Amino acid sequence: MGRNKRSTVIRNILANHGRGGLERLIQGLREAESGQSIGDALGVTRERVRQWKGILGTEVRSYLVADEVLTALSPPPTLPGDAGI
Repeated sequence: MGRNKRSTVIRNILANHGRGGLERLIQGLREAESGQSIGDALGVTRERVRQWKGILGTEVRSYLVADEVLTALSPPPTLPGDAGI
């Protein structure tokens, strides 16, 4: 995505929805809120929110491993006198 296009979209959002609108959009996107919900709050369609999402950032997904799995993969504790055997 071109920097000029992104800058133009940011300016347009600020002009039409104010700083609060841009903050609301970003907060909703960060919290994985539905486009419909964000759009309703800003008075735009979910399609417009989808377009903004693609222009303003990148969605990153990650897999969080449960603590029990990490514990199971940890090396067992060494007992005194076990070193150097």
